[in-house]
Amino acid sequence: MKAQSYLFIVAGLAATLLLAASPAWAMNLRVVSIDGPAGGKVEIALEAEDADELGPIQMLLLFDNKVLEIDEVETGDVYDGSVEFNSDNTGELTILMLSDTDKGVNQDGPIAIVKANVIGQPGDKSSLGLRHVRAWKRDTSNPTEFDVVTADGELTVVSASVPWLFIAAIAGGVCLIMLVGIALTRGRGEPASPSKSTNDHMS
Repeated sequence: MKAQSYLFIVAGLAATLLLAASPAWAMNLRVVSIDGPAGGKVEIALEAEDADELGPIQMLLLFDNKVLEIDEVETGDVYDGSVEFNSDNTGELTILMLSDTDKGVNQDGPIAIVKANVIGQPGDKSSLGLRHVRAWKRDTSNPTEFDVVTADGELTVVSASVPWLFIAAIAGGVCLIMLVGIALTRGRGEPASPSKSTNDHMS
């Protein structure tokens, strides 16, 4: 009987510790897939869902450094706070974010924007993978860690688009100048012949 009692006590303590260590809240974090022009720039959004009272969050973003070159990281529209990042462009980007608001993030949307230069060629792809993501609720007096479900994204390099609007504007300007020139030339008409002198009339 005593052995069984001890067994139940140990099992109860183990279950209690397991529940205490388990995250009480769940949220989703995904990298939005995007196309990027070769030689151009892209803004990669990290979007959160169900991040009720999200406070600090840290993560590692994996990418292909033959396709992308990280420029900077900014906070997204729904995250009021600061962001620190570190990348030596070896294919890993470390991001740490701290919320300034008392209640943290309470709406779905982009919490961070990664700005990068596209250095790959058309047709190249780079996976955008989230790893080692940890996030906590804003209440620092009773910090609760989220159970973060992540979804990776992908960047596809496409050919740089031709600025047809710019070219059309230039062509239109050239045509307008030519038309004005033609109109001015026709407006002058034939040059007037010189009038005869008085001496010519008297002779």
